[in-house]
Amino acid sequence: MYLIGALLAAPRRSVPLTQSSAIIADMVWLLANADDGLEHVRARTGSHHITLVLFLKGESDDAAEAAAGRLCERLVTAVPFLAEWRVHGCWSLDPHDSRPPRRPA
Repeated sequence: MYLIGALLAAPRRSVPLTQSSAIIADMVWLLANADDGLEHVRARTGSHHITLVLFLKGESDDAAEAAAGRLCERLVTAVPFLAEWRVHGCWSLDPHDSRPPRRPA
């Protein structure tokens, strides 16, 4: 099991997000597929950003980060109220992993 963080952000001058964290988490579950390995999701929303914490099954941190990136890209592509949002990065939340956050492929 891997713990992955992700940051999504709205474009400048966008309408503030009004959907709750629970709605965002539900959208993640709705869009997840078996290949993502999603076991648990927590979302925290701000007016122009969303922070996700994803618990993913996978073979490695790299594989889990890639799966999180694909899932987040699916989220901003498929959810109409996130249409102009961007994924700013996915990263391991393992305290022993010192790699910097990276953008999904």
